[in-house]
Amino acid sequence: MKGLRFGFNEDCSFFGALQRVLSATGTDIAYDDLVGLSGYGHRVQIHRLGWDPMSSDPTLGFPSAQKVCDLLRRPMILLSVEDGEQVVDQAILRTVGAGFPILAHGVIGGPEWSVITRVDDEGHFHGLSYHNQIADEAEKAQHPALAAIQILPPVGAINPSGLALDALFNAFDALNNPGNGAYVSGLASYEYWAKLLEEVEVDPDTPFLHPLGNYVTYNLLIHARETAERFWRGSKLVSSIAGDDRIAIADALQKCSDALKTVELPHPLDKKNPLKRDIMIKQAGALRAAMKADAEVRLQLDVAIHHLLTEIVKDHEEASQGSEET
Repeated sequence: MKGLRFGFNEDCSFFGALQRVLSATGTDIAYDDLVGLSGYGHRVQIHRLGWDPMSSDPTLGFPSAQKVCDLLRRPMILLSVEDGEQVVDQAILRTVGAGFPILAHGVIGGPEWSVITRVDDEGHFHGLSYHNQIADEAEKAQHPALAAIQILPPVGAINPSGLALDALFNAFDALNNPGNGAYVSGLASYEYWAKLLEEVEVDPDTPFLHPLGNYVTYNLLIHARETAERFWRGSKLVSSIAGDDRIAIADALQKCSDALKTVELPHPLDKKNPLKRDIMIKQAGALRAAMKADAEVRLQLDVAIHHLLTEIVKDHEEASQGSEET
């Protein structure tokens, strides 16, 4: 199984881990396609209390993880420590013992998703994560799993002709979804985030106002938009969408990521270069510029949905007419 690494256009640990598990169990699909089909490439989300690094997790808030597993007919079972640590551990032991890999959160290095591939004789988990010293070699787990996701065998066949329309709908929903519970999502979250930057003070002692959360969420937002752009420009899964429509969506996404990249945030662990007020104000401006670009993305998605539905109806009517004539 290919290792997991940052800096190779696979920076969302959930989709990196999911891609490895799916490919190892019969569903060969690219990372970019997972991000594109799920709507994650168009998702923007912020915790109502501030900059929680978990805002970028596809299993929380807007259900990107669930959406893509549904499309691929690969049911997922999510278990967390809220269900009990023994429940999570038993799910890992049961799945790996049956010869299947399983996704686990927070077991190796930082709080990222990993793939548990084996259990040793002493009951220790071993797997691949973005923090492995040697990327392609399984390492011993350092922490108890915070959550685990079991990916079940395929249930029915994938509908290839429907994936393009589903991808459009999921992308549109991601931008329109206002969020619920702990998270603000969609276009509205840009302004919410910008106001936080303008009105609050960074507090290294408060998890939700820590610069790490701002840094992680912002950079994964850029990564999501760049991945979605590649998806719309080059994925064979959406080839049934008119080329002009796909290019229009991708061009608008590029404007969004370009707006975000006008600000480079200091790394939160660099104490000599802390996040300062002037950078926060610039970041708020970049977020508002990105919001305008994403509004254009939403418009182009709407146009593409209309065009594709028109073609589907036309093809259906022609097929029905041909059947009647026969």
